[in-house]
Amino acid sequence: MSRAPESILGAEDGAAYRRFLEWSPGAGFDLAIIKVALPVKRDALIAWTREQIPGAREIDLRQVGPERSRLWDLLHAAAHDRGATMLILYGLEESAVRERLLAQLNVERDELVKTFALPWILFVHPTVYPELMQKAPDFIDFAGVWLEDAHLVTPALSKMPVARTEAAAGEMAIGTPEARDLLTEAALAIALWRLDEGRDLLARYGLEHPSTAPEDLDGTLAKCLGALIDNRFEEALRLLQENLLPALERLENERAVTMMYVARILHQRGELDEALWILREYVLPIFDRSGKERPRAIALSLVADVLFARSDYDEALRILREEALPVIEKLGDVRLRAVTLGKMADVLRARGDYDDALRSLREEVLPIYEKLGRLRDRAVMLGKVADVLQARGDYDDALRIRREEQLPIYEKVRDVRERAVTMAEIGSILYSRDEMDEALRILREEVLPVYEKLGDVRSLLVGRTNLATMLATRGRAEDAPEIVRLLALAFADARRLRLPPDVQHIETLIRELGLDPHAPPFV
Repeated sequence: MSRAPESILGAEDGAAYRRFLEWSPGAGFDLAIIKVALPVKRDALIAWTREQIPGAREIDLRQVGPERSRLWDLLHAAAHDRGATMLILYGLEESAVRERLLAQLNVERDELVKTFALPWILFVHPTVYPELMQKAPDFIDFAGVWLEDAHLVTPALSKMPVARTEAAAGEMAIGTPEARDLLTEAALAIALWRLDEGRDLLARYGLEHPSTAPEDLDGTLAKCLGALIDNRFEEALRLLQENLLPALERLENERAVTMMYVARILHQRGELDEALWILREYVLPIFDRSGKERPRAIALSLVADVLFARSDYDEALRILREEALPVIEKLGDVRLRAVTLGKMADVLRARGDYDDALRSLREEVLPIYEKLGRLRDRAVMLGKVADVLQARGDYDDALRIRREEQLPIYEKVRDVRERAVTMAEIGSILYSRDEMDEALRILREEVLPVYEKLGDVRSLLVGRTNLATMLATRGRAEDAPEIVRLLALAFADARRLRLPPDVQHIETLIRELGLDPHAPPFV
């Protein structure tokens, strides 16, 4: 994959990068330092650079180390390779001897630039950037160009492993076909937001494979998927970056699937531009080349999810209707077709096309799940019907569906969490109908205690925020202490989980109450 620099570095820095490539070859030593967080973006920019500068030679600093290679040897081989006109250095953040490398660059600066008098491009990760400034100040004094990713992700998402083990050589752990099938189906279920199905499949995997060695990538994938289901995004991302992505470096399709989960985490965290870039510029081109139609359709569905979150409803609907759905219908995947139609109904609802959304759900989607006998999926789609009815003000019908059709299914299958989610939706409808006391009772007694017991921090902070909003709307002075307590707890959790949209929303609520979100008890 190659990608123009403007899409990664932004218009101004992208243009500066192009100028560096145009002017620096043939003019002796020069240094550009490029700060990029995600390896896929770094690799894309390197690939584009190689296309523009055939004489560019890459140096992977992870190869430096005891019983491996010396920095001087790598530089000599690259710089004196026939036709070499530029050096690209990367991998500093993953080097097992990073401190020694930084010291060497700093102390031997003059000799290095004299011996290897070519333009250098050094890619660094944001987490290593301060260390570079501190431990190699003389070396970076030579930098004529400083550029950075225009959409750097948050520090928690940017954290990368310091070193890379030899065990991550590029082959997936073997595992049994049965185990791989369970994990694949769990992964696809989670990618399509069928979280209960994902939980069930992971539970089956756990029963059939009770003990996994630390190096077992199947077991690592299971842990990662479990963390995704439970909204433990930092743990999931750590497992992806430190264990799975390095091990899948030579397995393009598997790496693309793994990057889909990175994109989903970014989506959940509000990093929408980053998620969209990964899906469009990294994941989809791989599936296009390999002809893997089912994962490609799912990736398109995830693109639509991100566009939906950005309120780009027309483009989200176009992708689902014109790109994803035809592939799914060609594959004959009935369930995936139903899921996609359900997502299209969400977009139609958001656009205000209530009649079209209801028609699709009632005439196309629900009959599929009834025929398949999938109770949970049917309950999810009934919830979507209720969402549409509530959006157009049909509170009585929405409440009836929640209470009489959706809720009994979750009680029948003993799904405690989804029952709580449904009760929260019932509370929302009651709130809209000015039945405040019952709405508050439901949240306090039937929703929040369940989230606490399950340890679902994300749902808990949302529930606490909603309860605080209801209490504030009621306007009673005696509710003030509870409102402040709820918002303080939710605000702390949103910041701890690094969820920018939630942080911003709660901060706005706090300010609307005439309070300072940067003063106690909120800090």
